[in-house]
Amino acid sequence: MSNHYHFALETPEPNLAVGMHWLQTTYATRHNRFRRRHGHLFQGRFKSLLIEDATHLARVVDYIHLNPVRAGMVPAERVADYQPSSLNRFLAGRAPTWLVASDFLQLAGLIDSPQSWGRYVENLVAIATAPADDERMIRGAYSVGWAIGTEGWKRALAKEYAHTRLAPEWVTDEIDRFRQDRRQHELESGLAEMDRTLADAANSPKSVHWETRAGVSIAAICSSTVR
Repeated sequence: MSNHYHFALETPEPNLAVGMHWLQTTYATRHNRFRRRHGHLFQGRFKSLLIEDATHLARVVDYIHLNPVRAGMVPAERVADYQPSSLNRFLAGRAPTWLVASDFLQLAGLIDSPQSWGRYVENLVAIATAPADDERMIRGAYSVGWAIGTEGWKRALAKEYAHTRLAPEWVTDEIDRFRQDRRQHELESGLAEMDRTLADAANSPKSVHWETRAGVSIAAICSSTVR
């Protein structure tokens, strides 16, 4: 990847935007100075997606490690040879202390050892050579939206943070998806209080009194249901 990168990052403090600004500005400035060039180094503004749990994190890490294979830069059997990847450092025993693998290795029943890393690479090769319906081999599968997780978790999270300022690094489509998930949660909660479902609302006349009390309409239901 000559103009972008992917990584999974945990931020104990809500300072991702500040940290990414420092990282990209510092790296681009030093890179351009060293090579005596000018202009943008990366293809665009960074985007961040929230991850629900370790299970989804493990799939994201696989997706990141398989990025050079998807891009055609290395064949599947040489996925570990791509030097800019953290996988290469893990296998060589040169990973810095802040680069932690325990969470996603444990889900595969592995530990941080040479033998386990060999099995992990074998698993990546199997994913890359399997039928193309595995999301980890679909370009962009883990790069869209605003969160990676179950639909219920995303809707609950959207409701919890409904009154907070949206992340400044989000672009329009991410904000739209966040708001849509929030509306979906609010709609289902309102209907549940009246012992009704989305199917009840979608199939009822607009004049039905309980639908009016819920503050919804057929048009709103159509725009809020799962895409």
